[in-house]
Amino acid sequence: MNIDLKALPNASDIIDRMTRNGYHISRSDNVLFTELDQFQDQYKAIFALLGYELNHDPHGFIYLSGKESGNLNKSTREMALTVWTLVELLTNKGYEAISYITQSPITRELIREQFDSNKMLLEQGGIGNEETLMDKYHRLKRSGFCDTDGVQFYFRAPVQRFLQAAVNLQNEQEKKSDKDMEVDHV
Repeated sequence: MNIDLKALPNASDIIDRMTRNGYHISRSDNVLFTELDQFQDQYKAIFALLGYELNHDPHGFIYLSGKESGNLNKSTREMALTVWTLVELLTNKGYEAISYITQSPITRELIREQFDSNKMLLEQGGIGNEETLMDKYHRLKRSGFCDTDGVQFYFRAPVQRFLQAAVNLQNEQEKKSDKDMEVDHV
C-alpha cells in the first residue's frame, strides 16, 4: 500500500498520542477522529509497521492494541482499578453505575468518597491516598478516557473498555459465588 502522508495532515499528532500515551481518540476529538476514520486503511498500514493494530470500537472511539497486549502495564491496571472502584461505589449507593459514569460529572467529593470506601483495595493496588487517586483521573484524561473542567471529570466513550471489563469481572464473581453456593448445598 502506498501511504500518502500529504493526505494525513495530523499523522504526527495522531501517531504520537496513540503510541506514546495510549490515547484513545473518540468522536469528540473531531479532526483527529475524522482523519483516522476517512483514511482508515492508510493508518492501519502505518500502525501495523509500528507493531500495532488499529481498532474501531462501536461506542465511537479508536485505539491501538499490540505491543504489551499480553499483560496490563502498571498504569493501565491502576486506571482500571480507579474505574472499577468507582463502579463499586456507585453500585453500592444504588445508582446504575454505567449510566452514571457516562452521563454525570465525577466530582472531587465523589472521588474522596471513592477513596474512603475502597481504601484497602486501592492501597493494595498502589493508590495509597486521595491525591494519588486524583492523579489516576488525570492519567485517564491524558489517555483520552475523560475530560475535566478543572473541577469535575467527565468520562468519554473510551471508558467503555474499562466498564465492559468491570462488568465481565462482576459477572465472573457472581458465577463463582453461585457455584460456591451450589457446592455448599450438595
